[in-house]
Amino acid sequence: MPSSDEWTETRLYVTSRVTGELVWERSLETTMALRLGWSPDGRYLFFDDGSSNSPIWRLTADGSELRQISPDGFLLGVVRRWESYQ
Repeated sequence: MPSSDEWTETRLYVTSRVTGELVWERSLETTMALRLGWSPDGRYLFFDDGSSNSPIWRLTADGSELRQISPDGFLLGVVRRWESYQ
């Protein structure tokens, strides 16, 4: 794993469980590894960079829509369900 001053992006990708084929991929500019969690219904992927002041992002399962849903990741410490989906 590169040091934080070398990390420039993270590549997210989803593959088919049946065929192993790539369904979609997206590169995100980030200086840290991301914490990821799927919504219980599998429709969204939520992520942040793990720092206490980073935004929380939501990405649709098909990779089509990326949206910031919270400007401050401190909520991850409050919402324990996030941790159960890592």
